[in-house]
Amino acid sequence: MTARQLLPDANIYNVLISGLCKKHMLPAARNLLAEMLEQNVHPDKFVYTTLIDGFIRNESLDEARKVFEFMEQKGVRLDVVGYNAMIKGYCQFGMLDEAIVCMNNMRKVRCIPDEFTYSTLITGYVKQGNMGGALRLLCEMTKRRCQPNVVTYSSLINGYCKLGDTDTAEDIFANMQLEGLFPNVITYTILIGSLFKKDKAMKAAAYFEHMLINCCAPSDITLHCLVTGLTNCMACIVSSNCSGTVKMHDKGALLDIFRGLVNGKWDPRNAAYNAIIFGLCRHNMLGNALDIINKMANKGYSPDSVTFIALLYGFCSVGKSRDWRSILPNDFQPDQLQIASRYMILFDQYVAKSVGCEVSSALQLYLEECGSLKQMEHKFKCS
Repeated sequence: MTARQLLPDANIYNVLISGLCKKHMLPAARNLLAEMLEQNVHPDKFVYTTLIDGFIRNESLDEARKVFEFMEQKGVRLDVVGYNAMIKGYCQFGMLDEAIVCMNNMRKVRCIPDEFTYSTLITGYVKQGNMGGALRLLCEMTKRRCQPNVVTYSSLINGYCKLGDTDTAEDIFANMQLEGLFPNVITYTILIGSLFKKDKAMKAAAYFEHMLINCCAPSDITLHCLVTGLTNCMACIVSSNCSGTVKMHDKGALLDIFRGLVNGKWDPRNAAYNAIIFGLCRHNMLGNALDIINKMANKGYSPDSVTFIALLYGFCSVGKSRDWRSILPNDFQPDQLQIASRYMILFDQYVAKSVGCEVSSALQLYLEECGSLKQMEHKFKCS
């Protein structure tokens, strides 16, 4: 462009600066701003916001503040996105007083704080363990008719869970849904992990069930909380003396399947993974269940015959019972499957009767094929 004497405008510089910030090339981004000024191309609020956000994301608060102050000197008025980026930076570094001043300055220039502004500040107070400050901001937020969002509620839930007050966290979770907001994977993970730490395995399992019913797939962190929680609470789960009154689901598959496998002398961590996989499969989340197989292998836990049966329920639930051969390990032995098939009575309690029948048919077909193969091998050896 410059070789053809086509000078970049503010929009082009903004795109370049944004790309450099994402690549953590902050000195180059700063140089582009200087070049803009030398070329008499006036940076707009988007350029400044991009730079402020880029420096914040790269934990360079001082540089972000310099850009913010320079922008004010030039008379460029930021919008709510720019102010939110600066407030996020202050909160990220625990500078709550500066963040509040920044929000007050927003109002002076008639820039109205939005739900992201308040949620960021509430999260900042929660990180410092100041739930009083977080609740004051929540009250101010609602008084100004700014509706709390999922991030707001998740931050408050996280705050109370850190204090060990899971009862209040659950109340906030319930209120959130009354407001018509759907919990996300972060909300569920916070509660599940905290409840397991409080030895409330039944409640933790109930929230996992609630999560799957709402088609919310678990993240890697959720899986870690579930597997660690189940294995750490194994004695409690096996003896069925888990504390806590379950509000949402009196009975769920997770604990029953885990308990049944552990009582059958299966490895507790493999049992935890298999219980989670079955939970996903019975809620038609087969793709997510298959993803866990790779994650199991990365953590040193190999899929076993129970894993195969759990996945078979998933294939049958989504109408792909004929595809079961694709999940058979190379070293799979029919006798292993016969041992694991004893748990089908337990699994069948949690799926539609038609699915259970389809699983039985697919399993019978596999065993028949294995029997035919063994006969052929025997004839070949004899000959």
